[in-house]
Amino acid sequence: MAGFERSLSDGLIAKLQNEKIFTDKLLPDIRNGKVFPAVRNEEISFYYKGGRLFAYDKNGFKTHIKYCIIPEFHDNYITETELNNITISTSFYNEYEEIKKICELYSGGEANAVSALYENACLSDSRVIFLDTEIALYTNSENDRIDLLLYDIISRKLCFCEAKLFSNPEIWALKYKKPKVCSQIDKYDKKINTYYDDIVAQYSNYIGILNKLFSTDLPVPTSLHKKTGLLITGFDSSQKEKIKNLLIDDGSLDGISNYRTGELKSKQISTLFKNITKA
Repeated sequence: MAGFERSLSDGLIAKLQNEKIFTDKLLPDIRNGKVFPAVRNEEISFYYKGGRLFAYDKNGFKTHIKYCIIPEFHDNYITETELNNITISTSFYNEYEEIKKICELYSGGEANAVSALYENACLSDSRVIFLDTEIALYTNSENDRIDLLLYDIISRKLCFCEAKLFSNPEIWALKYKKPKVCSQIDKYDKKINTYYDDIVAQYSNYIGILNKLFSTDLPVPTSLHKKTGLLITGFDSSQKEKIKNLLIDDGSLDGISNYRTGELKSKQISTLFKNITKA
């Protein structure tokens, strides 16, 4: 079983604070809720529209190669003759906005929906803040990541939450059968209960790192909700009735605290937290 660590050395923090792309580009976007910072193990990731725009470690900034193919247009398909109009990025700083546009093209699904909460990150004045995303909790699996972690800075309580779009087959099952998301959440809950103290300790480190990096004064967490919540989003009014009939009324989600909204908005973060931390 892989470990779980949230760390960023003082030297790496100081180095990042002196990077021009951080001070001139990323920091303003973090302040206005467009980019979300997430601390890893001696690395920090910067998310945009659900995609990992950049990561920073001892070797400096890096991004996915697909974000560095800069076209003069943004269509999904091109002709052979238009290949001459494509260039490879030679400067993260100079082509920052173009790289963001390409990153957005690749974003989608639950990660994009969750990005509505970037406005509630560590530099916001929200009581409940969006603290972490794509959380690999004691696993190396790319397909086993919790979508979001919320933190109430008054109660000092953490809470994990899994997000699913209405179109995701993992929330649906035959009558009298539990959907796949239930076993997924049960697996997360077992890890939370097994590693409870270590998770709280790692996120205490996490908060300390954010305070140093952004000159904030966030309190460290003292507790963690022991059940993973479920967010269901991406549906219209007619589909809302289907959720009620086939997921709620028939007991498919019994035992899982959930919050349902057609389109997730930043102002809903406190309501989301309250609903998924119900006893």
